[in-house]
Amino acid sequence: MNQTNQKINKMDINSVLLLCKEIKDSGKTPSMGLIKARASQTISIPTIIAALKQFKEMTDTDIKGLEEKVSAYQNTANTVSDLSSIQRIELLENEVSVLKFELKELKSLLEVSIEK
Repeated sequence: MNQTNQKINKMDINSVLLLCKEIKDSGKTPSMGLIKARASQTISIPTIIAALKQFKEMTDTDIKGLEEKVSAYQNTANTVSDLSSIQRIELLENEVSVLKFELKELKSLLEVSIEK
């Protein structure tokens, strides 16, 4: 699968996650049927299933910040396509550094919760 298709699939998952948030905000539980009914375009069943699984694993805080994360992802995807290879590598290296830091924090929180 080429990079363009991966971006499209990821954006589709993000779109489905936003639909899940809208459905939850309306007081309903997100489901395959509700997502298909609200979708403005055709979304593959595997994409819906992956997004539903991811959404069910999200905390309320994650769900509240979902719109910002999707927007940031889309902005990054647009920015990356306009950059040179070296700039793209630098951007990705920075993102990896942030993710490593967040992973380290999560591990330490997990260790603390296990000790209790």
